[in-house]
Amino acid sequence: MLGIADKRKARMRELSYGEKQWVAITRALAANPEVLFCDETTNSLDPKPTRSILVLIRDLKQRLKITVVLITHQMEVVRAICQEVAVMDAVNIVKTGSIAAVLDSPKTAVAREMFYVS
Repeated sequence: MLGIADKRKARMRELSYGEKQWVAITRALAANPEVLFCDETTNSLDPKPTRSILVLIRDLKQRLKITVVLITHQMEVVRAICQEVAVMDAVNIVKTGSIAAVLDSPKTAVAREMFYVS
């Protein structure tokens, strides 16, 4: 389903960082979850593997009808894949809403910093 069958006999040390992320997603899906938690899934990836992972996550969300919780510091990832966002400052949620609503009116300093609004 994820297109990595050719890697099934590879050792983890032989895989690129991006391939390891695909394996991690595969492992998470093996439990048939209702919610898929992706914590910094695209962190340290080059643009092409980042796009591939985001397309995969979007496809899985639609095909499997699961909720995806994506934790990231990369605002371009948020803009590319998310429908709703919660902005956190340390351990506090300071803003929630649709991407458009948060981008149009970042009321907190952390939200302004994260979305590059002056």
